[in-house]
Amino acid sequence: GSVGMQQPSSISPDGQTLAFQQFVDPRTGFDLYLLSLTGDRKVRALLVSEHNERLPVIAPDGRWIAYVSDESGRDEVYARRYPEFGTPLPLSIDGGDAPAWSVEGRELYFARESGLFTVSFLDGRAGAPHRLINGRQRGNRNTLSGSSQSGRNYDVARDGRFLMIQQEANYPNGAEYQMVLNWLTDVRARI
Repeated sequence: GSVGMQQPSSISPDGQTLAFQQFVDPRTGFDLYLLSLTGDRKVRALLVSEHNERLPVIAPDGRWIAYVSDESGRDEVYARRYPEFGTPLPLSIDGGDAPAWSVEGRELYFARESGLFTVSFLDGRAGAPHRLINGRQRGNRNTLSGSSQSGRNYDVARDGRFLMIQQEANYPNGAEYQMVLNWLTDVRARI
């Protein structure tokens, strides 16, 4: 069959493996795959099912992988041992998308609606999720955009700070266009 959209979302800490989602068959939707970046450079299926599985992210210690699945009827975040890929451990409760590990791997972040949530994680034991960032905290002016069809709209820097996209809530599609007239004249005047 023909290969559909492929979206990479994680590289293992040792730099040897790329984890990605791929749409191949309408019956299975999005599924999870691994690509060896050394040696034979082969692709192998990690999780192919009748459900959609997306956005695999390998933990900093290389021993766990988090991902999104709609197996419960809605998108939720799960973790599994890696590379054994055993029983799924639910990390979100009321929906979740776009997982990311903290730098140390002791927390996992995920997006839900306009918020960013965090779950403590210690070798397979997960705490209860709680809201870390309310995306509507500026008087409903800006809305956090934590996830999209194309992946995660935020990331975690090495120092623990977040880089994220916010969209203007005042505009239905989040877009605002500004036209600058006589731009070159303005630039020359400032030089």
